[in-house]
Amino acid sequence: MKYRFTSLISGLLAVVTACSPAVDGNLPDSQFYLLGIDGKEIINKTFYDSQTVGELNVNAYLGGYEGTTGEVSLIADDEVLLKYNETHGSSYMFLPDEYYEIPEGSVKVTPDSRSVSFVCKVDCDGLRALEDLDEYLLPLSIVSDDLPINPAKKSICYR
Repeated sequence: MKYRFTSLISGLLAVVTACSPAVDGNLPDSQFYLLGIDGKEIINKTFYDSQTVGELNVNAYLGGYEGTTGEVSLIADDEVLLKYNETHGSSYMFLPDEYYEIPEGSVKVTPDSRSVSFVCKVDCDGLRALEDLDEYLLPLSIVSDDLPINPAKKSICYR
């Protein structure tokens, strides 16, 4: 009997936890968010000497039970860099725009195609000319006029 009671309580906790809206805000509401952030504000990216052009794959997903339709874009976001520097007392600089290329335009997202991958190109030859690469960040955010964006998972910085 004790085993059944413990199993019942464990099962109820699992159901309640699974239905909790506190799971990064992505359940049960439809929200668009970047994948692979895992609480990191800065992701270090390594390009090799043999590469002339590097790629950053930025993946996003539309979560929730009820999918919606809309368009989403990726932007270089100086507000993210300013907020990061203010919060952490750092002095990172925005990677100059001649060293990267972000896909222009928006991508349509539907309940049938919930994931999106943006490919940003980085000029590796140009990066070699910079004095100290550790001082530069490329802050990116997803934006949309018609899709709700998860505020905790909408931006990321690449170093």
